[in-house]
Amino acid sequence: MLERGGQHDQESFPVLPATVYSSHLAHCAAGLAADPVASVGTLRDLAVVVRDLVDAQRMLSTVLAGLGEHLVDTADPAVAPDLAALADILFAAGQAASHAADALGEGMTIATDAAGGSDSNTRL
Repeated sequence: MLERGGQHDQESFPVLPATVYSSHLAHCAAGLAADPVASVGTLRDLAVVVRDLVDAQRMLSTVLAGLGEHLVDTADPAVAPDLAALADILFAAGQAASHAADALGEGMTIATDAAGGSDSNTRL
């Protein structure tokens, strides 16, 4: 179960193929990208969306690093020498996602402060 702050209990998630989760993630991201402000009408909404995006970025960072580690641990360089390069790319993408989460975290602080310091139902 996902908790605020990016903490989640691995045992609460059903075991599904990674492609199911990644497809769902892509569709959710597409929904947000199609009209990012459609349902962000108040400061409280903005704070929640930013907080969720921070959590998602941190989890994506973990996923990317985990995929890179999996390649390093299991790929036979004699069979697929380019997989080492792919692992490096996954590690770099994981680092970038982590940095994005840090930047979004700063925005979350501002959004949360704004929502808490004024009428959080203030329309944007």
